[in-house]
Amino acid sequence: MLRVLVVDGDRDTAESCAALVALWGHEARACFSGPEALAVAASFRPQVALLDLEMPATTGAALARQLSSGPAPRPWLVTVTATHPFRLSPADVETFDCRLRKPAGPEGLRDLLRAAEAAGVPGR
Repeated sequence: MLRVLVVDGDRDTAESCAALVALWGHEARACFSGPEALAVAASFRPQVALLDLEMPATTGAALARQLSSGPAPRPWLVTVTATHPFRLSPADVETFDCRLRKPAGPEGLRDLLRAAEAAGVPGR
């Protein structure tokens, strides 16, 4: 079982993704902004963070950098976005462990979580 933080500015997207992750037996929390995600992450200590790039109050890349600089262990950082990688700065691309393209189907998300488990994400 993984602890998965889902952060998306679209409430329906975040909640449905978190519900799907929970259905697969993982513990999931949905957040709708960077500041909320940081507050939840402090106590939830996610092993995987699924981050939308474009959110109110902050970007997913800025949030990923903040999560990386927090107390160890660092979560596995995944950008979930429709933005083409060529439109991202090299620093933003390097911030994430992997990318899941929107709209992400259930199979892609499930494969990603299996890869996270196989990679031995921290805190397990």
